[in-house]
Amino acid sequence: MQTFQQWEMIIVDDCSTDNSADIVKKYEAKDFRIRYLKTNEPSGSPSIPRNIGIREARGRYIAFLDSDDIWLPKKLEEQLKFIDQPNVAMVFSNFEKVDQAGRRTKRKIIAPSVVDYHLLLRGNCIGCLTVMYDTEKVGKMYFKNVRHEDCALWLSILKKGYKAQNTNSVMALYRVGNHSISSNKMKILSWQWNILRKEEKLPWGRAVFLYIHYAVKALLRMPEPAKCSRSGCCVKIESRIEKDRGNQHEKNEDHLHPGPFHRQRGCPARADRQRHERGPL
Repeated sequence: MQTFQQWEMIIVDDCSTDNSADIVKKYEAKDFRIRYLKTNEPSGSPSIPRNIGIREARGRYIAFLDSDDIWLPKKLEEQLKFIDQPNVAMVFSNFEKVDQAGRRTKRKIIAPSVVDYHLLLRGNCIGCLTVMYDTEKVGKMYFKNVRHEDCALWLSILKKGYKAQNTNSVMALYRVGNHSISSNKMKILSWQWNILRKEEKLPWGRAVFLYIHYAVKALLRMPEPAKCSRSGCCVKIESRIEKDRGNQHEKNEDHLHPGPFHRQRGCPARADRQRHERGPL
């Protein structure tokens, strides 16, 4: 549950094979804010279901949550305090890892306080499960059908001259999987090169410099395959609707500087409101 109540939840089912649809439809019947959508066939891509959710969203602000991750209760309320700053089009937060059973692991992923386009070129340091962006400032922005699709979207938003502001607080819980695609970091390196050269079309020299910076950080993290390496978010329903939130106050922290970060699955949500307080930079 969220302390901020003016939200719309759009759940995009990418042809799940369990009973997720039945569970969601029960909630949809009880709460007009919940909308259930389903793809005609498995998309094979996280971008397609996410973009369906973005297209259908009716609010000013769009946020993302995977089916196996968790927002803490004040996530929307706290982020709305930051997003009206004139130069901010995205707000995000730090997050904490939980295991497959939903138990908190005392591992907090701490991102930079402010991220701009040039910093993000060094690697995705923004967790998709924590992002909220403002469609009034940048319009509806969609995921490209590429690997590192979340990073590509954040770059497209920040390239317009805006910044992404961190609330500097843990506002989400990220479930660590046993078979994360991001654990194959050699493959992720090729995805990053594609972002720099084919998507952002950077000059060869600059792309090489940024790629080396990214690769060094990726290789240094290889002993911990799942450290902070999930990136897209917000598309598929698979199995978990109910999750154990666990304890909310832990101590250990990881500082997430630009580096490898990849992920998939979830559902977009939209937040709208009339009044809020402005938070500090």
